[in-house]
Amino acid sequence: SMPMQELWRLSTGTAFSTMQVDVAKRQGNRLIPYRKNYPEAPKNGHTYLLADRGAFAYDPQVGVYEDCHELDFASFFPNLMVKRNLSPETVLCDCCDPHDPSHPPELFVPHVNYHVCRRRNGINGETLARLIDRRRVYKQRRKTQPEELEKWQARSDILKMELVCSFG
Repeated sequence: SMPMQELWRLSTGTAFSTMQVDVAKRQGNRLIPYRKNYPEAPKNGHTYLLADRGAFAYDPQVGVYEDCHELDFASFFPNLMVKRNLSPETVLCDCCDPHDPSHPPELFVPHVNYHVCRRRNGINGETLARLIDRRRVYKQRRKTQPEELEKWQARSDILKMELVCSFG
C-alpha cells in the first residue's frame, strides 16, 4: 500500500509497521496509535525471565564432525505468532475471561499463563500470514521457473529478512 520509492528507504521495522497499519485499516475496527511508543505492561523479574527468554543457539566446539544435521523450521517464530494468534492486542486481552473453563488450553502462553484472545485475529498474525504465504509462493516459483531463479530467490530473501525482523 506504499509506493516502492518510499518503501525502499524504510527500515524493516518501519516497513512492517506500515504493513500492520494496512492490515488494521482492512479489518476496519482497529485504532492505530499516532506514534509507536506503546509500552508493555510491567513485569516482575521472575515473569520477565520466563516470558522473554528468546531463542538460544548452541555454539559447537571447534573441530571436524561427521554425520551432522541441521534442522531448519521455516519462519519458525513468525509461524508461531500466526498459528497461536500472538500480537500485543491479543495477549492478555480484556475481552476474554482466562478463568472460563471453556477457554482453550492452547491459548495460554506456557510458563507465564498469559491468555490469548480467542475472539479476534491479531494484527501481527494477519500481517505475518501474508508475508509467509507470499514467500511460500516465491519459493515454489524458484522450482517451477528456474530460468528466473535469481528474481524469485531475491524476493524470497527480502521477505525472509522482513520475517526475521518482525518478531524482534
